[in-house]
Amino acid sequence: MCGVAGVFGPFTENEVSRKIEKMCTAIRHRGPDDRGFSTFPQQGIGMTRLSFIDLEGGHQPIWLDDKVGIVFNGEIYNYIELRDDLIKRGASFRTHSDTEVILQLYYYEGIEGLDKLEGMYGICILDRRYGRAFLIRDPIGIKPLYYGNLDGGFYFASEIKAILAACKKKPQVNLQCINDYLSFRYVPAGPETVWKNIYKLQAGHMIEYDLNNHTYSKNQYWSPDFISAPLDSSRDYKNEFEDLFLKSVNQQLLASEVPVGACLSGGIDSSAICAAAVELGHKNFHTYSVAFQGDRNHSELGYANMVARHLKTNHHDVFVTIDDFKEFMEVHPWYTDEPLADLTTVPLYFLSKEAKKDVKAILSGEGADEFLAGYQYNEFAQVSYKRQTQLSRIPRFIFSMLSHIYPKGHKRQEGHTKQELFESLSQFGWEGYIRPFLRNYSPQFSENEKKRLWAHGNYESSCRINQNLLENCLSRNPMDLEMTIKAHDWLVEQMLMKADKMSMAASLESRVPFLSRELMEWCCTLPHEWKVGTNKQGFTTKRVLREFSVKRLPREIIDREKQGFPIPIYEWLPDQLNGWAKDVLFHQGLLEDWFDMQEVKNIFDKAMQNSIHHQNNIFELITLAFWRKNWD
Repeated sequence: MCGVAGVFGPFTENEVSRKIEKMCTAIRHRGPDDRGFSTFPQQGIGMTRLSFIDLEGGHQPIWLDDKVGIVFNGEIYNYIELRDDLIKRGASFRTHSDTEVILQLYYYEGIEGLDKLEGMYGICILDRRYGRAFLIRDPIGIKPLYYGNLDGGFYFASEIKAILAACKKKPQVNLQCINDYLSFRYVPAGPETVWKNIYKLQAGHMIEYDLNNHTYSKNQYWSPDFISAPLDSSRDYKNEFEDLFLKSVNQQLLASEVPVGACLSGGIDSSAICAAAVELGHKNFHTYSVAFQGDRNHSELGYANMVARHLKTNHHDVFVTIDDFKEFMEVHPWYTDEPLADLTTVPLYFLSKEAKKDVKAILSGEGADEFLAGYQYNEFAQVSYKRQTQLSRIPRFIFSMLSHIYPKGHKRQEGHTKQELFESLSQFGWEGYIRPFLRNYSPQFSENEKKRLWAHGNYESSCRINQNLLENCLSRNPMDLEMTIKAHDWLVEQMLMKADKMSMAASLESRVPFLSRELMEWCCTLPHEWKVGTNKQGFTTKRVLREFSVKRLPREIIDREKQGFPIPIYEWLPDQLNGWAKDVLFHQGLLEDWFDMQEVKNIFDKAMQNSIHHQNNIFELITLAFWRKNWD
């Protein structure tokens, strides 16, 4: 695991060297074990390394014939098989690292050969033979990679702060992305970022950069497209899942020469990972749970300890105090780069910090909900079944007629107009019922609330984010649509960036067994019956995972409803955090030039009256205030 950085442009070698050194210094927390640079006139690459494989010999950049070089952030779980195959074809290796395997694979097969990689990665290959550089981000975006044209050059890095460190001055804030952040509590999956002219390389995308003409092209090589297949009675879905899941967990435990532990919340996702690890022979390995000190109403430690005792892991409970929370919120945006108002980032950082004392990598359950239908997908399936039963009996021309009866008008504060609904039903039949909900979904600030909040400016509706995703969906089935949207956006920029940025803040690697490419592709076509059950047998969430867990975990864990990470912060807000929140929002002048502060006060007052919606809003604004304090 590393941080990577690079620059191409009209700079002297000394200028390139200074820029690369600044960039790598800014992300030293991602790789405190080692760092290295390769610089030339007009081009340079660098890295900071957290060592996992070939601890002595895996120094980067690695070069072949002094003409083709690589810097790489991530882990390749099938590198041993790839290495063995390359040796049979005549490749000669100087190291035992997965980094050199990527380079040799490119050398032998070109950029197309990298499609064989199984893992998580942000890669730069610099091919000086042909004047080309390639940037590649892993299929689902587990590892971040950013790029941009600034100061007359092209920069890339694992974190935005590295790019900012090398520039003469910061670019302008992208207020459209701030507007989108208010809707989602994270900046959506790009390519835009919160800074103008700095972009995210989106998940499953690759850039080819022409070092001579200083131009580049971008293309997508993979996408999580959910097209649930009909049930095939000849297949054993439970055993298929078991084989793929155990393979993924085993690969991610073995792909290192250092200790690996696991997050253990007491939910079924992390518990299943730990059960798989023990079954595969990894006994007495370290597991970690976290809770807020003194919080008895939300803590899941009882469930986590139940699983730890059942599996006989070496378990650690981590406790976070209210003072820890306030202190870390101050610096939290420095690690996230962009504003990210998921308050579970705070306990995740402290868990990572504690785990770092024993291990260098930790397995985590991200992706199970998005690919196996967690959250409230059982309720979603039940409603879809009901709507299908009701609406499929109605001819589409009826909906078309109804759509002309209702005037277009303005959208309601939340949701969609009746005309939108009937137009969608007319076009897609009962499958169109959910589309207006998904298109206009805004879980945090609504569009009308944002209009009242901004002191000036008129920004595009954030509804365009889901609308664009819907237009590119290959399935019309409501559940496939919902899961596609979640996997393309929420999973990448909320869940995976939270995991990456907080673990790397503690110089710890986070690995996600549910997101192996082979397992994701299998999940995308998994019949709904094995995701959420049926009306006849009963609707559930993650049915195939629960079946996997029956002989491996206590029944109390299997039957638990998803809780999400429990935090008492909202309960603390009206009392213990009242003065702190008021000071951040109203006494430091961090938001006054953007927002109508009277509207902020209205939101604050409602939050103090225990409105959960407005408490969410307040913490979005607090996070944004601290972001400006750190960066703007």
